[in-house]
Amino acid sequence: MSDVAEYARREALARFRRPAQGMLDEILFPWNLRDLLQETDGEYERLNPLAKGTPGWEADFTSWKAFYEANKNPGWLSSSQETAQAIRRRQARLADWQKQLSKAGVQTGPEVKVSGPAPLIEPPAAGWSNVGQGLERVAKWAAGAAVLYLAGRALGLGESISSRRKGSTDA
Repeated sequence: MSDVAEYARREALARFRRPAQGMLDEILFPWNLRDLLQETDGEYERLNPLAKGTPGWEADFTSWKAFYEANKNPGWLSSSQETAQAIRRRQARLADWQKQLSKAGVQTGPEVKVSGPAPLIEPPAAGWSNVGQGLERVAKWAAGAAVLYLAGRALGLGESISSRRKGSTDA
């Protein structure tokens, strides 16, 4: 079995072995995945000239490029937690490659960072600044709700629902 097929097999097995927990650990948008992909691709491209000739590197690099090409244009329906986790597993693998190269005496430059999920709720700040952040967050949610309410009124969504109730014969 080729090295690329072996990596693909391991990746598929990792998906089946993982429980379906943490589905909503973070909110992902297409641009978040695109940034993760581009950052990781840049790191692979940076290490590629240094790692050429290392056993197993070519298969990992080819496997990454196939993954990158398949996912480089994420959309609203393809921006999943699973894709983000797969990218983070690739980042961890790349960090391992960098450690191996460093042990062999190759200057690899800055360390590859494995990005974690962005927190849904930021930890509270110490002191009175926490109150200001809380009020700012409430104001943002209220503004968003007001925009949705006004958009619904402008489109006449409330009227169509209430007109159905008036004409019903359930009384």
